[in-house]
Amino acid sequence: MQRHPSPDYGYYKEFEDSEGEASESLCSSPNTFSKSMENAILSSDNEINIVSCFNNIDKSFLLSNTPNELCPNLATKDFNIQETQKEIVIRYQNQTEITECIITSIPHPNSFPKIASDYSMMSPNIIGWIDIQSLPPADFNTFVNSYLKKGYQKIKEHIRFLQIFNPNIEKMNNLIGIRRDIPVGRIMFHFIGSYNAVEGKNLYLANGKTKEYQSYPVKKLFSNLNIPSGFIFDCDNGGSLIYNLEKQSNKLKSAVSINFSNPENVFSKKPSYDDWFAFSLTSEREKLPLCQNLPRDFLTCCIISPVDISIICHILQYYKISFPSNSLIALIKSRETDTLYAALNAICEGVLTDFLSNDMIYTMLRTDPIIAHCTKFFALAQFLLIPYNIHPISRPVLPLMTSHHLWMQWQATIDIWVSNSTQSGFSDSIFLNSIESFKYYWNGQISNSLLSIINNIPYLESEKYDYIFPLLANYCMKSAKNRQQFVSVVLFINLFQKFLCFNPQDKHFESICYLILCTLKTSPKLVFSIGKEYDLTTLCKLVFYPSLNWKSHAYICSIISMIIPATRMIRLVLCSYDYLNDFLKLLFEKRSSFLLSNIILLQRILKYSFDELPQIDPLNFATVSIVSIFHSNYEIRAASLSVLISFLRQNSSKNFNYMIILFSIFLISDMSYMVRHLLLNLICKYITIDASIYTTSSTKNIQITSTHAFSNLISFWMNEEIDLKDIQFDKYLLHVQNIMKKANLTNDFKNIIYFVIDYFCRDPHPFIKNTAQQMKTFLSSRGKMYSTETQINITTGSSSSSLNSSSNPKSPINSLIQSSDSSWRDSVLDESDSDNDTSSHTTFYESEALFNSITNQLIKIESYYLKKFSHIKGLNKSLHRLSFTVGKPLSKVNHESLELKRSRSFDTKEKINSYVKTVTLQNEIDIQKLNFNSRINKMIFVNDSLDLIITTNDQYIYLIENNYMKNNKTANVIWKQHIFDGVSDLRVQNDNYYSKDILISTNDGCCSLWNSFQKSPNVIFRADSNYLCELVPQFATFSGKSYIVSSRGNSGLSKWDINTQRLAGEWMHTLNHDSYTNFNIISALHIHPLHENIIISGFNDGCLVAIDLRQKENIFEIKLSEKIISVTDDGNNVFAATANGESFIWDLQKVDLNRCGLKRGKIMSFDSNTENFIFTSNEGIPFLTEKTNTSDILKIKEVSDVMVSVLHPNKKYAACGSRNGEVNVISIGP
Repeated sequence: MQRHPSPDYGYYKEFEDSEGEASESLCSSPNTFSKSMENAILSSDNEINIVSCFNNIDKSFLLSNTPNELCPNLATKDFNIQETQKEIVIRYQNQTEITECIITSIPHPNSFPKIASDYSMMSPNIIGWIDIQSLPPADFNTFVNSYLKKGYQKIKEHIRFLQIFNPNIEKMNNLIGIRRDIPVGRIMFHFIGSYNAVEGKNLYLANGKTKEYQSYPVKKLFSNLNIPSGFIFDCDNGGSLIYNLEKQSNKLKSAVSINFSNPENVFSKKPSYDDWFAFSLTSEREKLPLCQNLPRDFLTCCIISPVDISIICHILQYYKISFPSNSLIALIKSRETDTLYAALNAICEGVLTDFLSNDMIYTMLRTDPIIAHCTKFFALAQFLLIPYNIHPISRPVLPLMTSHHLWMQWQATIDIWVSNSTQSGFSDSIFLNSIESFKYYWNGQISNSLLSIINNIPYLESEKYDYIFPLLANYCMKSAKNRQQFVSVVLFINLFQKFLCFNPQDKHFESICYLILCTLKTSPKLVFSIGKEYDLTTLCKLVFYPSLNWKSHAYICSIISMIIPATRMIRLVLCSYDYLNDFLKLLFEKRSSFLLSNIILLQRILKYSFDELPQIDPLNFATVSIVSIFHSNYEIRAASLSVLISFLRQNSSKNFNYMIILFSIFLISDMSYMVRHLLLNLICKYITIDASIYTTSSTKNIQITSTHAFSNLISFWMNEEIDLKDIQFDKYLLHVQNIMKKANLTNDFKNIIYFVIDYFCRDPHPFIKNTAQQMKTFLSSRGKMYSTETQINITTGSSSSSLNSSSNPKSPINSLIQSSDSSWRDSVLDESDSDNDTSSHTTFYESEALFNSITNQLIKIESYYLKKFSHIKGLNKSLHRLSFTVGKPLSKVNHESLELKRSRSFDTKEKINSYVKTVTLQNEIDIQKLNFNSRINKMIFVNDSLDLIITTNDQYIYLIENNYMKNNKTANVIWKQHIFDGVSDLRVQNDNYYSKDILISTNDGCCSLWNSFQKSPNVIFRADSNYLCELVPQFATFSGKSYIVSSRGNSGLSKWDINTQRLAGEWMHTLNHDSYTNFNIISALHIHPLHENIIISGFNDGCLVAIDLRQKENIFEIKLSEKIISVTDDGNNVFAATANGESFIWDLQKVDLNRCGLKRGKIMSFDSNTENFIFTSNEGIPFLTEKTNTSDILKIKEVSDVMVSVLHPNKKYAACGSRNGEVNVISIGP
């Protein structure tokens, strides 16, 4: 396999000679790793000096705008943190032991029967491919011993071999000593029997000299060898032996179960008497026929020389009269048969993979090379003996596999060998044909047998088959089912050996890296196949290879990360001083994907090898991780938090732990649920290692503070003005430096911890919420932290400069807080519970969610794009239909004109006298009815189609694919998901026809961003820092393709970056009118159709404001008469509607606002498009009018009890959703 030259790691030395701040800071220290961390941030005079720790850090990588190449967003599986956080590797105890010793038992040659014939003296008696009649008896033992030993050593080079020649009772009893020498490994007993060697429960040991037989109980043999063990019975009636071994095994299992029910043995290891294998040539009462050309050791020949026995049987079956009987063995020996072995090996494995389950494939073919070899050629023995009506049997029971089509391929190959000895490369035809079949059936169902043969091809001696790796990699990328199928048949050890000697500069290197990662991720237990004999130093040094692309580098880091928990040898390499010193320099990589992979690898090293680290300063790695928290890539922020979790230690300085928490706390506003999950884990770990301060006596006068903006919140904690939209590490570093010098730091720090836990108790992600509630209960059990002296202080300043201003007692925010279940004191446990055991909470911070998510992305990155354009079509196969009815199209109606007076301000008491013509249309409307089971809350059309997004009162969201315009008259639910609260706002943005980004805002102040490909939100976050307010609606809308703008209550505007998943800015509403106290809660939000930085906000008190986020002053502010319920646009104008039925237009080319409709009583909803208005009265009746002539209002009587009505943005269709769950899609024009 050493085809490529060994990789040149000369570049690795330059790291040792390079000069730089990073390498100088890693000088040896007299302290150990954990001890040096204790005083890591203390200067010589014991004063905190944090700034000096970061002066030498190169922070230029934070300025990199390199996008994250791991393109797929977090998927549905990643959202389920409860599952993804679990450890992915299994324990070694579950693995099968490897065969360490082979014991062969063969009788004296005189014990073998001869053919009863007048010509018996001329008939051969074949054992070990030699006629024992022509071999002197004295040489028989030496010959057979050499033959069997060489055969087994080809399977496994280093194995103990013991032969019992002419066995007797004494020799069999001495086998118990072998088990003493090999207490753990598997012992394989290979029995070659003579005539009548087996009868019932006993082996009959023949003495060739005296021709006497001695019986030996098979159960005693089982007791001598014990478990783990294996048996090969190459004799007649062998099935009866396996039957009796099974009985003995069951008897011992029953005895063990009774014994281990004794409490005294509860800590002892329970032996597994199921850990044994057996292969027999014959079933019960079957005998091998006495054929002069069939060897007496038939099963042994199948195991040791399978090609030879195949050729013999094929000739005897099809060419018996063409070859002299006494020349068959000579024929085989005179011609090359080695080239046939690879083909036969692949065929046998292919046959087995089609008949066995994945668990059986792993047990029989992947754990032990001896067992795997015996299993493969046991299948061959089944096929060769079927003409003789002999049925080999095994334990575990293997099915009869003689009908598989690959045996015909094998027979054809032997035919070619027999008929044409000069043809070269004929055995390769199996592999070439398999490759062509694999390519042909690429998009169909590939059988296990075909995939198994393809898996065998790259390990041939020929170099021309390396292109198989890209083929297999592309196949695995297509789907999880393909990956599972590949892993079930992969030869992992062969693949890993090939990987270790592969040149990183080879064009196929990325593919083999992908296959290794895919295999370990799909079946983590295969990591235990990597034994001590493999040199993993080369693998570890691949991280430094300069010419790797980002994918190969990420694959390498992930492979190493998966091997770390199970292999101590690789941990020793990674924890060496030189390796860590060089690895530190990689952490300043400016490319996001490289930096992410490196940080993930660092986290795995720290998690599993923290106590094995050499004498280096830990602050070097901690500071890099702290700086990386400020990175624009949310996965890098999450990875950095996971590293910092490892640095929080019981024996660390409190100041060191405080520093880590304070640097991370601003991530409370992060959009990424993975970042918040790990931030909460960081807080939980800190609490568990410093729980002594959370007692009744030390938790008085706790202040839980809620504010109008996240920047206000962080500023309040840091006691300095901080703007999160422009947060920079160097500035934030000074803030942390100053706050850590405060005298009452501990008390303030506890207040922050309490607030964060309470804040996360209302997080929109269910797992984060549940974890925080458990930690809240744990803190309550430590003492009455939520006592009657606890103060909830709400800061409502309109800007950062008024951080300590008192809240307005008349504000609806305060009234909501006072009326809601917002106090911590409600969850106080009885004081008697304060001594509860805390051990159940010590695992709060342990999580594999991020690592599993990253590796999932690496594996699925190509399949993400393969699926992108076929998702909808595939999904429709399992959709349910909705009923509908169709009427006549809507006819045109004449409208009377109405002149509107333009003005910049409006008298709310102004009377407008005009004639309104109400037209009721019956039996003239084309309606499509879609029936749901719950009240319709929100609806929106998807551009360029009649597809609808609908939310219902039972907290479900639907994406309806409507085929009405295609005359298909069907509507399919192609996407239905559960949401977590009542919906207050709904928006949609189309990337293309197939992908739809759906933005949902809920009444608890949260937003979630969904993609119609997935069953969980890509992003879910709290958009308002006032988490205690649970009844104020949240509004949010897309601002271009990369941002979200949100607002809630009187908290101002927030802008969120979808790509970086963090807060991009906060602005307070600066209203000039006098009623900014009780009713200035936002009720509508809209983005200027031409300028994404201009936001139009409507309020409960009728105020309408246009704000340019690039300026400090409002574009305009107008006070209307009633609550503004909707703000929409048609591309050229912006429209606003009030609850009393008035509508207004803002011409985008001008500054003034004008009335564009008539007061039509109280309304619940309003919408517009390029030609029409539609609104719904409080009585549940929808009305329709044209913009050019609003004197005629069409009353759609056919639908009733409507809650919301919407217009298609550029087509003549409307949709009405009713209280009873009915949606009507209406054609409003030809």
